[in-house]
Amino acid sequence: MLHKLLLVGLAALMSLTMGIARPEQKLFHMHNDVRAAYLVQPLHANEVLFPLAEHQARRMAHQGRLFHGLYPVCPGGWGQNVGVGPSVFDVFQGFMASRDHRRNILNPNFHWVGIGVVIDQAGNRWVVVDFCR
Repeated sequence: MLHKLLLVGLAALMSLTMGIARPEQKLFHMHNDVRAAYLVQPLHANEVLFPLAEHQARRMAHQGRLFHGLYPVCPGGWGQNVGVGPSVFDVFQGFMASRDHRRNILNPNFHWVGIGVVIDQAGNRWVVVDFCR
């Protein structure tokens, strides 16, 4: 029950980010909104990670399947979330509903993030989120 209440509160927080044009920016703000709700320090955008994440999202969309890859070189460790859905909001909700994906999002040891979103011909959003310490 508490998890469902948190998701409802999360949806209210995320609605504040919906006016941003680019899907990567929307996801960036969604991640930091939920981290703030859990009292976790915000993630910082990393200009090296964003193109790596986009390249991986493009690979997945081209192959029509989810898979991890193109692991960034991150001193101290990294994490990666991959997903596909009709909107970045839906993909993010799926991440938050998954224990392992949520663990990456809320990991206080991750400080840097790169996000890639590719929209295929059917309108699906292929999403990669790379986290670094």
